[in-house]
Amino acid sequence: MEIITCASQIPTIERTRRSLTQAEFQRYSRQLILPELGRPGQENLINSSVLVVGCGGLGCPVIQYLAAAGVGTFGLVDNDVVDTSNIQRQILHMESDNGKLKVLSAAETIKSLNSTATVFLFNLTIDSSNAQQIVNQFDLVVDCTDNVATRYLLNDACFLSQKSRIPLVSGAALRWDGQVTVYKEESCCYRCVHPNPPAPESVTNCSDGGVIGAVCGVVGAIQGNWVNKEIYFY
Repeated sequence: MEIITCASQIPTIERTRRSLTQAEFQRYSRQLILPELGRPGQENLINSSVLVVGCGGLGCPVIQYLAAAGVGTFGLVDNDVVDTSNIQRQILHMESDNGKLKVLSAAETIKSLNSTATVFLFNLTIDSSNAQQIVNQFDLVVDCTDNVATRYLLNDACFLSQKSRIPLVSGAALRWDGQVTVYKEESCCYRCVHPNPPAPESVTNCSDGGVIGAVCGVVGAIQGNWVNKEIYFY
């Protein structure tokens, strides 16, 4: 798996739509029997591409559930390495991963769950110089970050995408609470809800305010479920 560290390395993701294999009919049988999903929805999943920004407390459950559900192509964005203080809530990283790039640790988990998945590793900071180029390669974006500036950036990149408006599934967790919001074509966008960024001194992250690990798990699972629903009916 190639690790992308700068904008000049960002590839154009080319995909050819395919049908389910016989093995996949068995693997995803519990989803296929759902009348709302069926074969068309599962084929949408295996032919989908999802960008997960942040491989931490929220990103971990999102990544695990989407890999298990059959998402075919992942983009993982994170510029950090695994630290022992992460393991309390970032449940796809093990003690043995201490010091490893988070995108690499996450990618290894994806491949162990779903060996047919394609994974693009973005070991970089997503910012105004590369966000649009990265986001345009994917069908859907999951915001698993913990800072306000990146939330606005991802909203703008999805809203202005070349593919019309890319759905954005945004989550947040802090202390004992969390929230999930889905922004898509017919809905308001993040800037509609929050037109003015909050004062920096009013914003707290997990490092400063703390968080219960299971809260991250619940919020991330809800994000993953919304991603599935958006793709099923894509």
